[in-house]
Amino acid sequence: MIKYNILDHSQSNIIVLFRDDPEKAFKFIYDEWYEKLCLSAYKMVQNIDASKDIVQEVIMELWKKKDTIDINTSLLAYLQRSVQNRSINYIKAKANNLGNLDALDKIEDGAYSNQVLMEAEELKERITEAIESLPDKCKIVFALSRYQEKSYQEISETLGISIKTVENHISKALKILRKNLSIA
Repeated sequence: MIKYNILDHSQSNIIVLFRDDPEKAFKFIYDEWYEKLCLSAYKMVQNIDASKDIVQEVIMELWKKKDTIDINTSLLAYLQRSVQNRSINYIKAKANNLGNLDALDKIEDGAYSNQVLMEAEELKERITEAIESLPDKCKIVFALSRYQEKSYQEISETLGISIKTVENHISKALKILRKNLSIA
């Protein structure tokens, strides 16, 4: 039997523990990293309950895949990336829901014809696909800027990058979106 030193946060020790005693590993994840992961999610989604839900979903997904998952980075880095991705999905879903509510209000007012609504939906799908094609960091910065309406300074502080890097990511995102959407 392998001896574990749960205080040793080395990648190999946690992965071995994860494979051999998943219950103990998940207890460790909750005890050591749950709050840090929730804070990471909260910085992006600005909602305590949603942050907790996102972290719970990530940990439950890890539990479901525990027998087959192959993690090539540190477990904490893997969890942080998963929380970041789920947070972006939450932000996009929230933005889409707000857009759908606005469209419903206008439909009820009789402001749009079916043709205009179909074209708007098609454009929305193209925009979503174009955003999904962005590099990861670029996508995160763009989502925080456009969906969360965070300032460059706030994004810089949230992600721990310089304001110039934020500007570069936004510029790159807009160039890629213009190209993918064929906007002059």
